[in-house]
Amino acid sequence: MIQVIIPVYNGFELLQKAVIAVRQNTHVDYELIIADDHSPDSRVLKWCKKEKIKVVQNGSGTQGFPHNCNWAAKQSDSEFICLLNSDTEVMSGWLGAMKDEMYEPSVGIVGAKLIYPMEKGDPWGGTIQHAGVARNGRGMPYHIYRGLSPRARCVNVPTECNAVTFACVLIRRQLWNELGGLDERYVGGQFEDVDFCLFPHEQVATPSGVQNIDSIDIGDLVLGANGEPRVVRNTMQREYNGDMVTISRTYGDDITMTANHPVLTKDGWKRADALSTADMVWCPGLSYESGPRTIDLGQYVDGKWRIRDGLFCLKGQHENTRAKNCPQSVSLSPDLMRVFGYYIAEGSASGNNLQFSFNENRLDLIDDCRETMLSVFSAEPYEEISNGCHRLTYSSKVLVGAFSGLMGRGAANKHLPTETLFATREERKHLLAALWHCDGHISSKAVYSTMSPHLAMQVPMLAANLGLVVGPHRGNNRAHQLWLSNVQLDDLRVLLGYASQNRRKSKYHKMRFEVGDNGIWVSVKKVSTSRRKATVHNISVDGQAYIVGNFVVHNCWRSRERGWRVVYTPRAAAFHLEHGAGVEFVLQTEKKNAALLLERFGKLPSDEHLFQGDSLKPLWDKIDDMAALCHYWRGQHIKWVADRERAPDNLGHCRRLAALPFKDLPEVEKEYARAMARNILRNQGKMLG
Repeated sequence: MIQVIIPVYNGFELLQKAVIAVRQNTHVDYELIIADDHSPDSRVLKWCKKEKIKVVQNGSGTQGFPHNCNWAAKQSDSEFICLLNSDTEVMSGWLGAMKDEMYEPSVGIVGAKLIYPMEKGDPWGGTIQHAGVARNGRGMPYHIYRGLSPRARCVNVPTECNAVTFACVLIRRQLWNELGGLDERYVGGQFEDVDFCLFPHEQVATPSGVQNIDSIDIGDLVLGANGEPRVVRNTMQREYNGDMVTISRTYGDDITMTANHPVLTKDGWKRADALSTADMVWCPGLSYESGPRTIDLGQYVDGKWRIRDGLFCLKGQHENTRAKNCPQSVSLSPDLMRVFGYYIAEGSASGNNLQFSFNENRLDLIDDCRETMLSVFSAEPYEEISNGCHRLTYSSKVLVGAFSGLMGRGAANKHLPTETLFATREERKHLLAALWHCDGHISSKAVYSTMSPHLAMQVPMLAANLGLVVGPHRGNNRAHQLWLSNVQLDDLRVLLGYASQNRRKSKYHKMRFEVGDNGIWVSVKKVSTSRRKATVHNISVDGQAYIVGNFVVHNCWRSRERGWRVVYTPRAAAFHLEHGAGVEFVLQTEKKNAALLLERFGKLPSDEHLFQGDSLKPLWDKIDDMAALCHYWRGQHIKWVADRERAPDNLGHCRRLAALPFKDLPEVEKEYARAMARNILRNQGKMLG
């Protein structure tokens, strides 16, 4: 049995057509429920009573679309819920086709093909209104194939997509309950079905350190759920006024996010507000990537240098003049990773000098650094001892450029080289050991200190590769202090080359974390909720998840919080008037489009000759000019709707997108504008008539 819910507020004539279409074209078992949001039009209730149709009303008056749907869904316990707008007319076999797509347990939501009805003077008549939802470059949802022919191949293939409109949708009861239904904060009929799950400024892990989420751009690389590089496909932000959840965890900083943002736990994806101290969150290590095992130093030096016989030499100098015999490339090795660790902890690069400054008593580290630099880079130092500090100075612009390019300059800007992703487990051991020997200490506790926020994120991930649990300790100074779990002190001693003390491990600490496959499961210590008004951000990446504050969160379309798939099926179809978006104004706008196109390009060809012959080539060469015009008028329509509905929270991003010139639009938005232009060309005769 499928529960078909038609939410309604007035619109009696449209409701009649919708119900008749459902009764005539539905061939599977279903229960029809009219969710009346206290319509002033008394004909709705009278007609439903006459037709013996079940009607439900909430007890608190008109509450809007999300609340109306949620209330109706509680009135039944069917396995599937179908939401159907009252301005739709379904076609034969629609519900059965949607149910057929649910044969795979991973499919949680199925959407249908929606077509604008053929009406006189309607330029959109007979074209696609919905065949899946995507996000544009600003993170706003839009119908990707709107305006195309229903016979187009791209809209007649079942497709997994980011989201679908809830004008006609089938959703599993299990998923509906997990999501808590529609978010009732949305008003004005905007975005209830494609709710964002965003959070304020937090630091996201990238291959070269950390970056504030509000400064990340499309095309940047961030680290995914297993510590692997992932490409950012979209960035999003909006104004938010609602519940914010702060998650405190063992061995980690507090992270704040919106209540519905999914977090990866040992039991799967969970909303932030559903977490408890019984949960454990996933803190991955850096992934082991297949990639180049050599580092080309030439990319970090200026144009004054060239390569001869695999070594650097100055341009214009005698061919025997070398740059201290520095090689063009070096291979990843335990020795190289130790030197990298020494530079990150004790090194500096300025002018022509690369310098390592050690405590004069650490002769083991000094000797190892000197010998390794000689064997790897063929470099010999100038040595100086003063005020308890032993300095190794290498005069080489090549080494200065390479080390600062790979790992940064200044204590607050140092980071692990991205080549760490290609290093073996043994090589990573040597890197962590060098870092801890220089900037850490171990006695009854093990603490690592750094001024760099990048290392504060990366060192725990490097330690997680080796099964060690390292997390921040809040101090009163600017330095980031990272503490090792006391039960793992012996493991660190062995890594650093010290004798084990065979410390007894506490059962209490064992309960607070579990070592996983290339990462750590860490227990949640506290979850608190507060109400805030703030600008919130999110990013969309390949793989659907990324790392913030050393644990994994989801890209987050709400329906995918627990790994559910969203599917569009062309076999379920319906006419959809979309009357709530200002149809009259849309028609007027499209007529203005055609009039301006006529003024700019001259007489347009008739429909039957539009796509035939080479004589049209000059016109199609200007398609981007036409698309820019469509984009402009679409922006005017958005502004009109925003002013009419007085819903800036929902439409603010649309208005900002509309303000962009065509040349600055994301490519996906340009394609949408081009599709509008082509549709106008196809229908210009009807519009001007």
